[in-house]
Amino acid sequence: MGSSLTSLANSLILSPDGVSEVIKVDFDTKDIINLIIAVDGINDHQAAREVAHFAPHLKSRSDRDTLYNIWNFVRFHIKYVADGIRYEDVKTPAQTWASGFADCKSMSIFVGALLRNFDFGYSYRFAGYDDSDEFNHVYVITHTRMGNIIIDPVFDKFNREEKYTIFKDYKMRELRYIHGLPQVAAVITQKAAPSRIEAFRDGPKKAIVLPPLDESKFTQSALALELAKRQINILSWYITEIQEVISPKH
Repeated sequence: MGSSLTSLANSLILSPDGVSEVIKVDFDTKDIINLIIAVDGINDHQAAREVAHFAPHLKSRSDRDTLYNIWNFVRFHIKYVADGIRYEDVKTPAQTWASGFADCKSMSIFVGALLRNFDFGYSYRFAGYDDSDEFNHVYVITHTRMGNIIIDPVFDKFNREEKYTIFKDYKMRELRYIHGLPQVAAVITQKAAPSRIEAFRDGPKKAIVLPPLDESKFTQSALALELAKRQINILSWYITEIQEVISPKH
């Protein structure tokens, strides 16, 4: 089954664009948390779309069994490799799968992307240990009808977590405004997803003033980077939790 899932993942998980960008040089834990939350939702949940065709192959007879399959797949098909001292990488699921390795940050984003395809509610739990006043680990808490289920692919047991001394949860939920005439059913294909520039133009911009963007002056890769910067900037204004200074006393 392991090799079968690997083959399916190789053919069904989208390929990454290979773009690497330094978001910030002098960063702290709050910056890492902000980036994880931003990557989860950026470009209309691009992370979830990258694994959308593969996710159904992890579905089982019950929600718990499906969640176990998600934990098992990420734990045993993506190698845990800690980031270096000089850098912290936050990868999209496509990049994680292509590279074959990740640390807890990118593993958690991968789990969150799979969960979103099953319409599970979930939170990112940032935890610290041994009386540390800093968060040094992240994993996912899934909210189900039977209660919370822990998915930590770094931990060797499903629905279990290491005892922490501090933690903070960030629930991935959206406040939506529903309006307009009844929608006409449409056939949606993979190619129907908005482009990066369309997604940016459709996004709310009243809370923050951004400089004009002349698309003709950018290469495709440079444009993708610039739009990613702007979307993270917009998200940091619209998602108030991201702007809060995190206190380890909570």
